[in-house]
Amino acid sequence: MTHAPLHPFNGVTGESQPLPLEIMSTTTISPATHLESVAHGSKRSTLKGLRDAAAAMGLDCCVERQAKGYRVSQRGVWVEAHTLAGVAELLLQLSIKPWAPAPARSLAPLSADMGRSLGLDGGRLPAAPAPAPAPGPELPRFVTRSQQQQQQQQPPAAAPAPGAVAPGPLARKVAPSHLPADAARLLERFELNLGSVMTTGLANTKISKGRAIAHSAIFHGLPAKQLSAAIYGPTAGNVPARGRLETVRRLALDNGLGAAAQRLDACPWASDGCRDGCLVFSGRNAMGTAPAACKARRSLARLWCPQTFTVALLWAIAREYAKAQRMGLPLSLRLKGTDDLPHHLQRFHLSAAEAATLAHRYGLPAIPGHGTTLPEVLQVVMADQSLRWYEYSKAPASGHQGLEQMRALGIDATASLAADRLGGARAACEAVRAGFRLALPVAMTKGAPIPTEFRLAPTLGLPGLPGTSDFGRVPADDRPVRLLCVDGDLTDLRWMDPQGPQVGGFDGVAVILRTKASRGRSKASDAFSLAPTMGQWQALKGGGFAQLIP
Repeated sequence: MTHAPLHPFNGVTGESQPLPLEIMSTTTISPATHLESVAHGSKRSTLKGLRDAAAAMGLDCCVERQAKGYRVSQRGVWVEAHTLAGVAELLLQLSIKPWAPAPARSLAPLSADMGRSLGLDGGRLPAAPAPAPAPGPELPRFVTRSQQQQQQQQPPAAAPAPGAVAPGPLARKVAPSHLPADAARLLERFELNLGSVMTTGLANTKISKGRAIAHSAIFHGLPAKQLSAAIYGPTAGNVPARGRLETVRRLALDNGLGAAAQRLDACPWASDGCRDGCLVFSGRNAMGTAPAACKARRSLARLWCPQTFTVALLWAIAREYAKAQRMGLPLSLRLKGTDDLPHHLQRFHLSAAEAATLAHRYGLPAIPGHGTTLPEVLQVVMADQSLRWYEYSKAPASGHQGLEQMRALGIDATASLAADRLGGARAACEAVRAGFRLALPVAMTKGAPIPTEFRLAPTLGLPGLPGTSDFGRVPADDRPVRLLCVDGDLTDLRWMDPQGPQVGGFDGVAVILRTKASRGRSKASDAFSLAPTMGQWQALKGGGFAQLIP
């Protein structure tokens, strides 16, 4: 057995002395960057290179080669990884939060599989990396469900929700998923598996920024016109990811979904600029056709049978929930990653036996039901905040599928401004007055400072004529709003941001999102984002006026 070299220990200060990084003689990148590149698959490394990176970062861990993969151990806790990329991801997690020593068996008996977990640190959330988002509501002390079960003395628990199945000990990570047969057949039909239903962890740059605070999972589909283009070819442009994808075309036509895909409108409130500059083609998603093809297969599977696909989605959520519990973190969930479909309203069937499977296999206390929905099934973990469900949406504040309906179901909703959609500014003001924060795309360069204040007005004119009773009166729907700005690119965990009126006379909060480049977009997408002009009113294509104040 070969152990990774440990860093020197200073017996006076009790602090570790990091060693210089010597991964490759020709590179000068930082060890953290090297690990991130290996974890993302954009760079290859050797076992020695990962050990050197761990030593340079001062991680007192041991990295060993096993018969089937690798093992990373620290303080009596060890986790296995099948690939070097998996080892790199474990080392990144260690750099954020060291693993705690395994507790004495007599004090806190653990099931045999918990020795393979990522360890516990007393149940406290790690501090967010600097710079932190704008001050919001203080996060409560987070204790995982597994930790709660291990405590020897605890006050009587509140009565469980009717029908809830108590969670059992977390099963081995390599145990079968027990996915219902119809859901397994659906995924197989569209060349998917449980691990490819959602995008998780370090696989997405935006959600990975909050990995010290929560384990994140997001659902990405290929919405509206993009799915039709993948089957029948694009109307314009020559970006491969926007073109016809032969595997998607074969699956769609073989299953008779061509016409249904053309009729699909997964973003009913999107503007032309939003569809043209869709973020589904930004970043690594435009570098090849594989990400777009995977998103398209997810959309086709949901189109084939929404009820069965929601069952598969629930199992994927449970899988990530168990992973978050092993990390000692809450699960941060977002399902409207690239569409605005009502995933939270889709009804399906969950039997008592299936709910028991979710509890015993994944530690997820699910509530069974006939014709139930995901918020109803997940209400226990949403109530204790071990699962934080949040969404962005361009839906109106009220009405069916509206923001208020999502809020009533326990989902943290953020309204999105569609500056080039007719009436978009007025709808955004209504959402702010209803107490929702507003996501605001601005065509700012990376690193540019965000504004401190944002003002949005449906109109700048006053109704009525001089001498009339209406002169100078602004109807409620025409009143401008004044918003406090926070940087939305620091993390995607919107449930951490403040919401509603703020001190200083602000009507709400604006989340500033720097516009991301989407390959193949046209000039039509420019009107979707605000110009980075400070201190001046700018007219919006869909009506209304906006002002950024430095």
